[in-house]
Amino acid sequence: DALRVPPRLRLDPAPAAPVALNESVTFTCRAEGFYPKDASLTWLENGNETNLGKSSPPAENPDGTYTLQSSLEVKATEQ
Repeated sequence: DALRVPPRLRLDPAPAAPVALNESVTFTCRAEGFYPKDASLTWLENGNETNLGKSSPPAENPDGTYTLQSSLEVKATEQ
């Protein structure tokens, strides 16, 4: 059987201060400490996949596990 280590997911919190209408806000999600490196992060908007996220390739950690990061920039709306 192959060794598998599940990721620890971390989503950077939303801005602490109110954001002005139409101002850009960036959300970042990290999957950390997983193995093997075959993984991807997908952003969903109202349950539908969006292709607007920008992902970096998996980076190897000193312990042989991997970290993957993806960021999504959106414009603030009244919702």
